[in-house]
Amino acid sequence: MGQSPSEATVNKLAGKYIDPAYLTGFNYQSHWIYPCRAWQTTQPANIFLNGIGVNATFGPMPSIDLVYHMLAKYGFKRVRIEVGWGQLDYATGSTVNANTIAQLQACAKYGLRPLILLNSNQGVPCPNVGFNRTVMVATAAGSTTVALNDTSGLIVGKSGFSYLTGFTMCEVLITAINGNTVTLSKPLPGTGFPAGYSATMHTLKYVPFDAPDGYAYNSADQAATMAGWQSYVMTIGNIATGYLGAGNFDMEIWNELSFGSQFLQLPSYYGQPLPADWFSSLPIASVTASTLTAHPSVFNGVTLEDGFGNQTPFGAPVQEPVRVGAIGRHFYPPVLSYPDNQQRIWGMVNALLQVESTYPFVPTYGPIYMPEYGGTVLQTETLARDLCPFDNYVYNTVHGVNSRVVNGVVYRCPLFLSEIGMQPSSIGVTDSTQAELFKAKGDSRILTFYLNKGAAGVWLYSATGNGDWDWEVVSDSFIQYAMTNSVYPADDSPYVSPLLKILSRMVGQMQNGLDPTLTKTRHITVSSISDTHNHYQFAGDGTNAHPNGYDREAFQFLPFQINAHRFVIPYYVMTRNLAQPLIPEKFTLKLGGIHGSRATITAYDPLNDAVVPVTVKNAGVNAVTLIVTAADYPYLLIIQET
Repeated sequence: MGQSPSEATVNKLAGKYIDPAYLTGFNYQSHWIYPCRAWQTTQPANIFLNGIGVNATFGPMPSIDLVYHMLAKYGFKRVRIEVGWGQLDYATGSTVNANTIAQLQACAKYGLRPLILLNSNQGVPCPNVGFNRTVMVATAAGSTTVALNDTSGLIVGKSGFSYLTGFTMCEVLITAINGNTVTLSKPLPGTGFPAGYSATMHTLKYVPFDAPDGYAYNSADQAATMAGWQSYVMTIGNIATGYLGAGNFDMEIWNELSFGSQFLQLPSYYGQPLPADWFSSLPIASVTASTLTAHPSVFNGVTLEDGFGNQTPFGAPVQEPVRVGAIGRHFYPPVLSYPDNQQRIWGMVNALLQVESTYPFVPTYGPIYMPEYGGTVLQTETLARDLCPFDNYVYNTVHGVNSRVVNGVVYRCPLFLSEIGMQPSSIGVTDSTQAELFKAKGDSRILTFYLNKGAAGVWLYSATGNGDWDWEVVSDSFIQYAMTNSVYPADDSPYVSPLLKILSRMVGQMQNGLDPTLTKTRHITVSSISDTHNHYQFAGDGTNAHPNGYDREAFQFLPFQINAHRFVIPYYVMTRNLAQPLIPEKFTLKLGGIHGSRATITAYDPLNDAVVPVTVKNAGVNAVTLIVTAADYPYLLIIQET
C-alpha cells in the first residue's frame, strides 16, 4: 500500500460507485475497474446464514461427529460430500461405505445440508472388482499383448490393467483374449512388466462413457452405462433421503473436467484423440435432471448443480435443463505479480473505461493474493458474469442468474461456488498463529463478498487439511483432539480457530432480530465514497487513465437486511495482498435508502469482538452520511431504525 503526499484534500471516486459499465466485455482485463461494482443488491440475511458451506475432506480419520459438531456450532450450514459412483458395490450397486454413512448421520444430527457430489473419478470410476494376475513372460513398454497365468473371469472392454502411470483404474483395457494372452487397447505404457510380476487389475461394471462419433462406440454398452449412472443417482438419493428426509440435500454432477475425468472419454483408453465438442455431446446432465424430475418424492426440494463447468467460464444457465438449479464454479485465488503475470488478450480497460489494445501501461506490484480475485477482472474469466442479475455475454452465449427464460418464464440459475479457499502457505505464511488470522480474514471476505453478490452457496475448502497453514477451516489442535476423542469438549475455547470465531459472531449479528420470511429487501445505495488519506494498493503512472489503485475504489459495501428496519452491512477494503495487513483507515460514505433521522448506527469488529468508531455526519429522511473506519476484513455496519 502507498500514500500520496496530500492529506487534507477530500478525494472522491473516479466515477459512480455502481455502474453496469464496470462489467467489461469478455477477453478484456483491468487493474482499475471492479466488475463486482456493476450492481448492488441488498440480500436477505438468510442468504448469508444458509449459504455458508465447507468441503468435507477426511483423510486420516478424525471423528466426523466431532468435526461436524464444531462446524455447525460456529455457523456452517452446508457441507460438500463426495459419494463417488465407485463406492457402490459391484454385485448390487446398493451400498456405500461407512465414512459416507457417518457423514450423513452427522449432517442429520447437526442440521447441516449436504451437497452430494456425484462423481466418477477415473481412479475408482464405477462399481468394480479388483484382483491380481501374474505376468508369465516379460513384456516391454509399448507391447500390445500380455501373457497371464489366468484369464478366467476377464471381460473384454471392461477388464484391464490399473494404475500403470497414474491413478487410473483399467488404464489399459483388454480388447481380446486368446488362451492366456490378452490384447491391449493401446500400447503398454510405463516401464513394462517383468516375468513373474503381479499386475493390479480390475473389472469395471460399466464401459466408460462414449459419444456416437467416438472410437469403439457401442450403443448397447453406452445404454447400459447410462442406465447404471441413473441407478447410481437413485441409490444415492434414496440413501440420503433415508438419513436426512426428502429434499434435505442437494446434488452436484461431476467435479472438474481437468481432473480425474478419463471415464468420460472412452477413446482415451484406446489411445485415440477426442472428437470436437466432446463433453457437450455427453447427455449426463440432462439424464440426471430427468431422473430427478421423474422421482419427486425423493428429489423435490433438491437443487441440482452442474459441475462440469467448474473450471471454465463458458457454461451458462441457458445451456442447462430447467431442472438444473445452479451452475458450479471453482475459483481459487492465484498468487500473481505484475507486469510479469499480465495476461495479454484483446485489451486492457483503463480507469476511464477506455479499451487499450496495446497495453501502454501495466502497473508494477505484487505478489497479490486476494480472496475476491474471481470478482475482479484481473483476468477475463471473472465470476461477476455468472453472479450478476442482468444479462451479459461470453462470446455469443448469454450469462447471468436471470438469463434462462423458457416460454417467457425466468428460471433463475444462481452460482454454487462449491470450492474456494485461502491457503496461507501459498504466500509464505507458515506461522500457525499468523496463518489462522490470515484465514479468518480471507475466508470471511470470501463468504460475505460472494454471498452478497449473488452466490446461492459458498463451500470453503476445506474442513480438515495438513495443518493451520493449509486450507483447513477447523484448527489443527481440534483435529488432533478429534483423532483420539469421541466426546465433544465441555470447553471448546482452546480449539476454536479465529475463522470460526469471526464467522460465529457475524452469524450472531445476522440472526439478531431475524425475520426468516423476509424476501423483498430495500435497495441501499452508495452515492459517494471519499477519504482524506489517498491510500492505494498500487501506483499508477500519474494520468487519469492509469491512476493509483486507490483504496476507496476497492471499498466493498455488502448490505444484508435482517428485518423491515434492521440491516447488517459487512464492509472492508479489498486489499490485493492479504499477507500485508492494512492499518484501519477512515472513509466518508453517503448512503441512500436508510431512514437516517430515526436510526441507531453502530459498527462492530467480529474478529476482535469490539466496537468500531462510526460518526453520523448527516441524517435525513432517506439518506445518511457516515465516517467509518475500515480494515482489510469485514467490519459490520449495524443500522437499526426505530
